[in-house]
Amino acid sequence: ALVSSQSTGNPQLFTSIKYFVTSDVPEEIKTMLKEGGAKKEFYISDLVTHVITEGPNFPEREECLEKRTVKSSWVKLSQQLGYLLPTQPFTVFPAGLLDGCVLSTSGIRGDDYYAVWSMVHWNGGTLLKSLSQNTTHLIVGATQSLIKYKAAIANNIPVLVIEWL
Repeated sequence: ALVSSQSTGNPQLFTSIKYFVTSDVPEEIKTMLKEGGAKKEFYISDLVTHVITEGPNFPEREECLEKRTVKSSWVKLSQQLGYLLPTQPFTVFPAGLLDGCVLSTSGIRGDDYYAVWSMVHWNGGTLLKSLSQNTTHLIVGATQSLIKYKAAIANNIPVLVIEWL
């Protein structure tokens, strides 16, 4: 996990938020919003500052295209860190450079890994710890794993150096 599951205890963290929540959002997230001072709206209107959801496919989608529509992980990570994170990395309607890209890393550890994670998510991509059938790119550090590298080459997955980001 990027952060611990412990809250920093900011009881008024979400007081500036007026939200609409889709039916797929876990109760845990709804509780965090309520306890953090957010105000729930029961329908989408100009009052809504954020739409909280699990993914881009929900019945009210068309009404939300002009709203800040974020994954519920934005709520959880903001609560854990004690401040409102930028919403762009959590948007369900990404328009970033890496929109649709699923990346994996090899030979990138510690702070460098977290920097890559941030850049990928900020730009609309997804970062996986291992290669999968959905992986579109492998980003390698100086000491890349030959296993991941060979697997990427065998599956025609582009291999990029970390500086590419």
